Amino acid sequence: MKLVPMSDTEYADYIAVLIPDYAADHVRAGNWAADEAEAKAAAQVKELLPDGPRTPDQYLYTLHVDEEQEPVGIIWLAVMRQGLHPRAFIYDILIYENFRRRGYATQGLRAIEEKASELGATSIALHVFGHNDGARTLYEKVGYVVTDYVMAKDL
Repeated sequence: MKLVPMSDTEYADYIAVLIPDYAADHVRAGNWAADEAEAKAAAQVKELLPDGPRTPDQYLYTLHVDEEQEPVGIIWLAVMRQGLHPRAFIYDILIYENFRRRGYATQGLRAIEEKASELGATSIALHVFGHNDGARTLYEKVGYVVTDYVMAKDL
């Protein structure tokens, strides 16, 4: 698995998909109302990536494997340098639908963990929505453990 820095064109295409998908996840999780979700998602992305793919300590990659002619997905990593030790956070991993179920997500996670270590991070974390059973299973399979729970009940 090769991590290739995103071009400006790839970044624009990615953001066009990321914002509505992220908004929909928040609506499904009950965090945001549908009519405000895209605006909130866009504001969060703008806050995290004010300079797009050139934002310091934010690393946006397309994922490439030798056996495929085109990228198989993307991954977005941040390195937080506050505190005693730098730590990494995976904001997003996306394997394009036609490349799923081939082990590319596992390979991508291993590649980004290696990159995070090279960047000086001593730990790595990510967030997964409770309704995303497939992602949770994947993350547990590659060694991620739950560090926090937020639970809710509709009344």
